[in-house]
Amino acid sequence: MDWIWKIKKPMGKEWLLISVGVSLLVLVFVYFFIHLPMQVRTEQAQAESQEMRQELQSIEAYRKAHATEPSYEKDLLERQARADRALPDRLEQGEFLGKLQQLAFQHKIKLMQVVPKVAAVRDGLQVMPVEVKFRSSYFELLSFLRSLREEARYIQVARTAVQEKDGALNCQLELRIYAMKGDS
Repeated sequence: MDWIWKIKKPMGKEWLLISVGVSLLVLVFVYFFIHLPMQVRTEQAQAESQEMRQELQSIEAYRKAHATEPSYEKDLLERQARADRALPDRLEQGEFLGKLQQLAFQHKIKLMQVVPKVAAVRDGLQVMPVEVKFRSSYFELLSFLRSLREEARYIQVARTAVQEKDGALNCQLELRIYAMKGDS
């Protein structure tokens, strides 16, 4: 214990240099391990959204080009049905919140708060953010997020915050659901 007292305590400029160095290390850590991965996820979600829009456009072009051929009708109906499930005409907020509660129950997620926000129109699509706070384990969280991704409806995980407390994870997600037009 005596060696602790013998170490020279930083003063003035030394203290400033140490605090600047630690601050830079924290900044680099946040940038590379939090900001960049979240930026990549955001770009992936935007790419998925753009891909869905392109699929809708290709379906429309396909339908116009092959409208008179009955052999293409079945394929066209399947593609249109998949696109309609991913981007319905209406937000269907109640149906989504019911499905969210069902998925949380299936994955043993303890929902603490679900707050739908005001819907807005962006890029010709109606967007409704939903703030979800819950408590779970690591593996329950992973399976819950996987089930959200596998849903027929396009659900974007826009923001995440996870904190460990008492051996469990306190999670906060901002989910976004999309619709082509109309009211909820």
